[in-house]
Amino acid sequence: MPARRSHKKSRNGCGPCKRRHLKCDEIHPECANCHDHGLKCLYIPARTLDSSRRKLRCPEAHAVTELETLSPESRTIPSASQESVALSISPQLYNVTAGKLLHHYTTSVYDTLSTIPSQQKVWQTSVVQIAFGHEFLLRGILAVSALHLAHTESNMAPQLIVEAAEHQQAALAEFRPLVGLMDVSSGILQSMFLLSCFLSMSAFGLPRAEGRFKLPNPTGVEDFLTCAYLVRGMTALVERWRASVLHSGIDNLTRPGIQSETLPVIDSEPVAELLAFSNLYASCNAEPCAETSFTYLRAVQVLHEQFTQLAALPRHGDSQSPILLALIWPATVSQEYLLHLEERKPRAILILAYYGVLLHRLDFFWCFRGWGKHLVQTSVSATEDMHEELLAWPRAVVGLYP
Repeated sequence: MPARRSHKKSRNGCGPCKRRHLKCDEIHPECANCHDHGLKCLYIPARTLDSSRRKLRCPEAHAVTELETLSPESRTIPSASQESVALSISPQLYNVTAGKLLHHYTTSVYDTLSTIPSQQKVWQTSVVQIAFGHEFLLRGILAVSALHLAHTESNMAPQLIVEAAEHQQAALAEFRPLVGLMDVSSGILQSMFLLSCFLSMSAFGLPRAEGRFKLPNPTGVEDFLTCAYLVRGMTALVERWRASVLHSGIDNLTRPGIQSETLPVIDSEPVAELLAFSNLYASCNAEPCAETSFTYLRAVQVLHEQFTQLAALPRHGDSQSPILLALIWPATVSQEYLLHLEERKPRAILILAYYGVLLHRLDFFWCFRGWGKHLVQTSVSATEDMHEELLAWPRAVVGLYP
């Protein structure tokens, strides 16, 4: 039998083609696929992202799964090794570009991470001080700073996305081995929690920077699942090691506080909202499978509670940041619902449109900007023939008219 002819597989295609698993013609500055679909054609050096696990889009679903299934038999590392990880800052971090990104974080990004001034101060000072002792956290700060700049400096977005990816992948190279450990110092646990916060922000912030909201075939389900699993990983860290994670300096991040006077007015339509949710409840009740019906009803109930809390958010006195409220649903919705969403079940996707309305009301936050319309458009494309009436309210709220 003749030997199989070898062929050399090119790894030099552009980022969008790699993500969509398409053969790229590698024409610069714009390949044919990106030209035809109106995408930003970005050629990322192989050393930056050399495999599917090194993508900025979905960096840590694997680690989240490990984190949620830790067993008492998980291996440990000596304290000396933990400290060596914590205190070794690479010389490469001390350069002009990194300095600019850190400056941008401490002057601009920090106050977008909460609407409560006392929490903003923690993000600006305490978190940065912790990061100087843990390189993977410092890398996470630089990554989210680069991504924030990509939103405000659109002409530099391709290069800034590359920089964000480089810092994030360097952070994850240290983060992943720590996720499955049981005996970890409280300082490293704090930094792991904070990095997971930045990973969640990056996951929400990346699709718009990449131009994914403008794709002809909406990718809202995939994009949401990436964010949901990262948020759940962040939540799992807090639940497992709350005493170690939330202490001395960063405990304010999860506590209520006085809202900023500059907090935008958050829209609310009580009557239309109540009617829409009543119809959504009825649709979930009509699901033939009782177990699936219960899963959907519970998902809608938790989501409706977030709408209620957001509408009742006091502008004076102690309250939670609305940004935190937006993360509660992906953090607490059942795994069964997410599995139905992965399987692209119509009612699961329909419910996602209503979460889109919640994010649309927080469109003032850069990470959530455009998400509302993105998720509603995804639901319309996938289910409109079956749920046109139930999608009428979400479409009207986000301004998506026929």
